[in-house]
Order: sequence, then structure tokens, then C-alpha cells
Amino acid sequence: MRHPPSFRFAASRLSRTGAALALAIGLGTGCAEDEAQTPGTDTTSVDATVGDVSGVGDVADPVDVSDGGADTAVADPLAEAGFPLVISDGGFTLGPLSSVQGGGGAYEAPFSARTGTETVKFILGFYTFEEEVGGWTRGSLADGGAATNGFAATVTAEGEGMVALDVTSPGGVNRTSIAFQCKPTWRFLGLGAQTPAMEHRGARVPIWVTEQGVGQQKDLPENEFNISFKGHWYDSYFPVPFLLVVDEATGETFGILADGTERMVFELCSARDNAFRIERWAGSLRLTFFRGPSPVEVVKRAVAVLGKPPMPPAWSFLPWIAVKGGPAAIEEKLDVLATAAVPAAAIWSEDWLGEEISAITGFNIKYHWEWDPEYFLDLPGLTADLHADDLRFLGYFNPFITTDFREWQEALDGGFLPKKPDGEPYDFPVLTNEGSIVDLTSEAARQWLLGYMQTARELGLDGWMADYAEWVPYDATFADGRTGATVSSDYPRLWQDVNSQACPPTDCVFFVRSGFTGSSALATAAWGGDQNTNFGEDDGLPTAVRIGVGLGLAGVGFYGSDIAGYTSAAGVQPSDQELYFRWTQLGAWSPIMRTHEGNAGPKNHQFDTNPETLAHFKAYADVHTRLYPYLRGLMAEATESGLTPIRHPALHEPTAGTLASTDTYLLGERVLVAPVVVKGATTRTLALPPGTWVDLRDGERYGGGTTITVDAPVDEIPVFLGEGAVLPMLPQTVLRPALAATAESGALEVHAVAGRDGRFRLATGVEFTMTSASATDPGPLGLPACDGDARPCSDRVANVRRYRVVSGAALEGEGFAFVRTAEVPVDFDVLLRVAP
Repeated sequence: MRHPPSFRFAASRLSRTGAALALAIGLGTGCAEDEAQTPGTDTTSVDATVGDVSGVGDVADPVDVSDGGADTAVADPLAEAGFPLVISDGGFTLGPLSSVQGGGGAYEAPFSARTGTETVKFILGFYTFEEEVGGWTRGSLADGGAATNGFAATVTAEGEGMVALDVTSPGGVNRTSIAFQCKPTWRFLGLGAQTPAMEHRGARVPIWVTEQGVGQQKDLPENEFNISFKGHWYDSYFPVPFLLVVDEATGETFGILADGTERMVFELCSARDNAFRIERWAGSLRLTFFRGPSPVEVVKRAVAVLGKPPMPPAWSFLPWIAVKGGPAAIEEKLDVLATAAVPAAAIWSEDWLGEEISAITGFNIKYHWEWDPEYFLDLPGLTADLHADDLRFLGYFNPFITTDFREWQEALDGGFLPKKPDGEPYDFPVLTNEGSIVDLTSEAARQWLLGYMQTARELGLDGWMADYAEWVPYDATFADGRTGATVSSDYPRLWQDVNSQACPPTDCVFFVRSGFTGSSALATAAWGGDQNTNFGEDDGLPTAVRIGVGLGLAGVGFYGSDIAGYTSAAGVQPSDQELYFRWTQLGAWSPIMRTHEGNAGPKNHQFDTNPETLAHFKAYADVHTRLYPYLRGLMAEATESGLTPIRHPALHEPTAGTLASTDTYLLGERVLVAPVVVKGATTRTLALPPGTWVDLRDGERYGGGTTITVDAPVDEIPVFLGEGAVLPMLPQTVLRPALAATAESGALEVHAVAGRDGRFRLATGVEFTMTSASATDPGPLGLPACDGDARPCSDRVANVRRYRVVSGAALEGEGFAFVRTAEVPVDFDVLLRVAP
């Protein structure tokens, strides 16, 4: 049999050493005369001396921001041409250089600035931008200390492996750009939740919080709407201006974080193949550079600035089940879950506020902030009953205030709404209603909203979907004096800050779709937004993978997506069984496994649509539940280091193959997940990172650094363990969170792959460490053959060696050891993958 039942996850089977960074400014020739100008784009070209360069001498005397080691920056030949960042770890050089000149525009010099006037339209959370701009004033570097022509730069060491560059443009401008060299082997990752790709070389990526749309149109101009509500290609609910640059030839890595909440643009070797630039719609631009000996270390340093994620409550690692229709529907689904023995942590009812049916959007939640007792009857009694059964109840909030409910008059009376340019309260269409958003820059408004959320907690809510936060009119004025131009991308952070006060992660979860810089430290959880109910590359199942990977690079750790998507509109058909099967598999191998009925409700395929789907869902809910100790351990690591559970494959193995990944990810360091995201596919082609990898389903071994194709029937997801993998799981599924917590401190099943040292630490503090000199079978290590439940013992089936170990014991033999370290006693079975 190709898939032994005990290893097949299918419905039919499973009921500073070199880390120094330094920066040097090469005082050189400045920028050349204008040539090859683009008509109508350049009217001014000014050479400028950059002054006020704090603490920085010439190339021979750079700022060294190492931890006191012997590393020093080395002068690079490119220094003579402009302004390099010389990084002592291997002489790595990044520079906004005059050597990238040619072609006009902002690429003629390291620094550029201009004045622009934008026309911004805002409809239903979508934005269009149209600019009228003047020519670029360009600044370069020249000998001397005093600033000229208004340009100034300040360089400061921010800590180990970190340095900040502040550039101030001439007075009166409101666009600032810095251009950099771009090597052919550089690849660009990050920028938050981006649906088109994981790697962005050749793209122009605007950074601005917005609705994403019902799919995204690649050729849609930024100054146009799509009448079918498609978004622009790089529209994002959750952009983060953090860029991870990896050299696919050498693995060298650096990160750049741009500061500010104004609109930004990242042109990543798109306008020119040998240069990239970052633009901020303001008179200054601050960039923080991160450097480390590996991509992992760069991300850790960046997330320390962005904000490490909070640790979610233990119960939230089991599946969450969405139910609409009030208490009667909840009782019906609870019966289904109990009869089929499906594990669950929470019932999620977004309609606790009441419901309405729209001819345009289908099912709608009533957009207000308090329980609808006529629709939902005895909510406190329901939540008490759920709690007695070790289940939580999750609801729904968003920052809208609509004219239908009393909150509108309260907001008018309290002055809790943003203002129009004429000083009147700002109102606009909210789907089929009229309303606005709460002004979260006002402390009084925040306390008013917080009161509603605290009332929800008193009713027994254990968390909620904290939806939206993208709909901010560009010309609105807020209580703190800012306008939508700077509040729009900051609004998700303000929204999450209020939610975190009402719903702290000790025993409460709120999950968000929107975010920006700073969100990672506030939001307990995130989901991918309103993906389409299809396999579409523009906003379907594949994008849920890319969003999770992008958010992971920005420090967002606790992530999942709506199983089978949400949006069935504008030509998108409701979900079917194949899509539900594939998305369920992705959900099981994500930190959060959560269902959603979607806006088409019963027209969509659901987890209990038919017996086959229910059996499949139960199988993968079992898998997710058995992953409880592993997922909790990964999140504990994320809170300490900033390295999240879902990781880009290039973080640990930066090669051309891993950098080209579009739909695989690492769950931890050595577990590679390859979801099937193509409709009708029954095989899966993927690039394996270097090293040996073992298919968790059947134990087949594959050499890494290659592209392979494996079978992937509709009820299976390919998952691979790399050499050195240590994957602790519960030995069997449990139905409720309290049972999972008990099982975690009892006997565990630890899947491991020999051939390399490995380790993993549980959230409880128990750590498993494997020392393995080879991939061959170390043998029974003097233990008797396994018989029944006896411990200790050893046996082998096919290429899997099983050791059953008593609490506190260790396995040790020639060239092999597997030990548990902690004060907490834990029995465990090691299922060691060895060479055939």
C-alpha cells in the first residue's frame, strides 16, 4: 500500500559572528547632467550636497553598528560613484548611486523630490489616484559638510544590524524618493499581504490600505475603478512597507522598512531593471536597514521593530466553526459536530447583531455594535452553555456607524465622526446603507466604542472578527488634526488598539483582515480577507497562501483564511466540493482552522453538505487538533523571536528555487506544506529546498534542490519533513481544548527525520533535541521489541523506526540521540524516518 494508514493525512485514513552592519557615505561626484530625459517629467536637476550626516566620516571611517566585534566596513569601488551602504558582513554593498543614472525621472540621482497634487476618489472602500506633478529636483553627494538646495540626510545606528537613513527634501515638496542599485540576482519579498505573488521583482507596488475587490485586475489604471468591483493588481487590505531583499546567487539578505503612513510606492526594478526606488508622499523619507547573517536573522530584527505577535489563548488552536441563523442553527450544528466527533474550540456567529438580506450583496450583518435579542434570543444563556461544554463564542464588530441605529445619533451628539472639509460630519455609502466610521483618533470616541465591546464581553463573547478598517475618506479631517491622507493606513492600527483593550489575548481572540506597520503587535489573529470562492489566481485559493506568507514576513503570526473563501459575486460562482476539500487541507495546516459560510450562504459548499465532505472535514480537523503542541510551540517561538509559524521557504534556504515559490510554505523550519491550489489537479509539482525531504504520507524520500511531482488526490495534501525535522503531535485527536492541553502534557507522538540535528520546544517548555549523524536506522538501541503498550521499546515498519520512551528517559546510541529536556515529565513515541 502506497499510503500506510498511520501516516496518510487523508479523509479515508485519519479518523554574532559576522552579523555586523556598518554604513559609509562615499563623498563623490554627484549626479551627471540630464540626458535621455523623459519629456514632461523633468524640469529641474540640482546637484546637492548632503549635510548633517550625524557621526559619519568618509568611506575609511564608517559608522559601525556591530555589537563591538572586530568587523569593520570596507570601502567599495562603487563609493566613488555615489552613496553606498557598505555592510561589513562580506563587503555587501547597497547604494542609492549616481551610477544608476540614465532614463530620467527619479533615477537620475540618489535623492529626488517633487511637488504633486493628487485627485483621490473613494467609493465603497476603493480608491483611485490621479496625480499632477512637477519635475524632479534631484540631489546627489558632493564633498563638503553644509547642506545645499535644501537636501539633508542623517544616518543613525539603531542597534545591532540596524541603521536608519533620514532624508529631508527641499521645502515645499511633498514627494520624496530614494533610488538604489538593483542587481540581477536580487529578489524582493514581503510588503505585507500581497495577493499577486510572493516575490515582486518587476512590480510597482503602492503601499496603501484599501479594499482588495472581487478579484484584482492586472491592467487596471490607478485612476480608474472597475465596474465589477475588481481591485487594482496590488491593492491590499494589509500592506506593510517592509521589503526583504535576497540575493539568489549568494543568499545575502537585507531588509528595508519605510516609515510613515502616507501613500508610498515601491518600484522594484520595474521602471528600470538595474534600479529600484522607494517614494513617500511627504517631504521626507526615513528608511531603516536591517542586516544579518541569514534571512531569518534579518526578519527577526525587523519584526523586533514592527512588533512581535502576542500569544493567543490555548483554546484557539482547535477549529472554529462558523454558524449563521441564530440559536436554532447553532444547536443543529452542535449536533452534527457531536455525532461526527468533529473537534472544535469555538462557534463563530457573525450575525449575533442581527441580519438583513440585500439584493446586491446577499446576506448582510446589521452594522451596529449590540446584540439583537429578538434575532438571537438568550445570548447570555447560550454562551454559558457553550462555556460549560468547553466551547467559546465568537461574534463580530466593525468600525462603521450607520444611520439605522442609535449609535449614529450618539456619534453626532458626541462629535465622534470625522469631518468633511466644510466641517460637517463625514457620511458616505456603507454597502446598502448610509453611515461613517468612528473617529479613533478621539479618546472620547475610543472610550465610547470600548464600552460597547466590554458589554459584549460581559454577555459571554470570547472574541470576534474585527472586520474592515480600510474605509477612510482621503479628505476627511480627524480629531487629532490629521486628514485621511495620513490616517487611512494608520486606521487599522488604531482599530486594533481599541480591540486589544477589550479583548486581550489572555483568553480572547479578535481577528483582522486589515493592517499596517504596528499591527503585528496588537492583533491576536489575522485572516486573508474576502477571497473569492474559486481557484482564481487573482483572489481565490492560491492568494490565501501568498497572503499568509507575506504577513509572516511582517511578524503576523496567528493566521488562517476563510475555508472555501467568502465572496460569490460579480460572476464568481459559489464554492463546490473540490474547492472545499482543498481549502480544508490548507486550513488544517495553518495556525488557524476556521470555516465561513460565505456571502452566498447555503449555495456554498459547507463542511456538512454531504457525508463525504463531513468525513473529509473531520479527518483534517483531527489533523489540525493533533498539531496542537506543534502550532502552540511555533507561536511561542514567534512571541520571543518574531519568527512566525508560516514562513517563506527562502527564509531557511535562500536559493533560486525557493525564491521562485508561489504556493508552498514552511510551517516552522523543517515542515514544507504544498497545498493543491489548481482546479482539477491530482498531482503537485514543487521545488524542494536543499537537503533530503520525506513525504509525511508514505515516507518516500526525495533529494532536495530539485523540482518534483507527486501524487495529490483530492483528499490529500502533500506535506514533507526535512532532515532534522522534529514534529510533535498529539497521539490521537481530542474534541475540546481542555483535553488537548491535558494531552500535551501526557504522551506525544514525535515525527522526526534522521540525517541532521534538530530540535523543537513546546509552549510548555518541554524541548526535544535530536542528534543524528546519518539518515540510516540507528537500530533498536538495545530496547526490546514493542508489545502492546509496554515502554520502553522499539520496532520498525517499512522505513519508519518507532521508539516508545518512558517519561524522562532518553534515546542514545552510536551517532544518534533523542532527548527531552524540561522539568515537566512527558512520555513520547518517536516515529523516526530513516533511509530504506
